[in-house]
Amino acid sequence: MDDLVQLGTFGMPSRPPEFETDPVCLMKVLPETAVGKYEHKGRTYYFCSLRCVERFRANPDRFVGSPKPGGLNPPSEIVQGFYTCPMHPEIRQPGPGSCPKCGMALEPEMITAEEEENPELTDMTRRFWIGAGLSLPVFIL
Repeated sequence: MDDLVQLGTFGMPSRPPEFETDPVCLMKVLPETAVGKYEHKGRTYYFCSLRCVERFRANPDRFVGSPKPGGLNPPSEIVQGFYTCPMHPEIRQPGPGSCPKCGMALEPEMITAEEEENPELTDMTRRFWIGAGLSLPVFIL
């Protein structure tokens, strides 16, 4: 049993994987398995989810730069309201915390005043009316 050799290592000690930190949720991410990446001011940032990429693209200077004194979330910066997990949107709780499923930091829900256009709804509405128009002759006969 002492003569077992790991295949593919050629006797070399394995290096631990090099993680990058998602600047939005501060989750550790492997660059090879990152969901998204974005280059800002000559540096490439890696992200755990598409929502983190979208939030970073909207305002990258909010997430990079010099850290604020007093920690990540000084009391004046904590947003009141419901917080949600970027990976599990069904998780909602009042106030900041961590997701019970994955442990990521919860983010404040972004509430927008205007209704976002849903391309899937537009497409399905168009298909409905085309189908209704084409099936109308069947009901007339």
